[in-house]
Amino acid sequence: MKKLAMVFLLALVASVSFGQISISQQKTIGVIRNGGSEDVSISKSEQSITIKYMGIDEERKWNSDFVKFQGGEKEIDQLYNAFLQVLESEEKNSSVDITLGEGTTLFIEKTKVMGISYITLGNGKTKTRPLNKNQITKLFGR
Repeated sequence: MKKLAMVFLLALVASVSFGQISISQQKTIGVIRNGGSEDVSISKSEQSITIKYMGIDEERKWNSDFVKFQGGEKEIDQLYNAFLQVLESEEKNSSVDITLGEGTTLFIEKTKVMGISYITLGNGKTKTRPLNKNQITKLFGR
């Protein structure tokens, strides 16, 4: 009787723990590579968007970081338009902070080098290499 109760209890615990796991497939929208490493990538699942990037942190070391937030196609379009707005602004050096979801912030900073506009992405700790308009378009799969 004790063995039967133990088997029942283990089956109950196992079924509850399996119910807490949810698996979502990430679909990559676009990737910007520098050599063999990924500089920036955007991927999405059914309910979330992830931006992964490699960049220089405050201590001047290469680190990877990411920003994950809830959203779909509409949010990806808004993000793409925000990137282009900063890139195409008339100001030489400008920046925008974008709040993604609850408390997640992504900053976009524009710089101009030899007459060509670039943007960098970051979250306050890590900042990417400069990205031009063609790279942004490729990143968003357009």
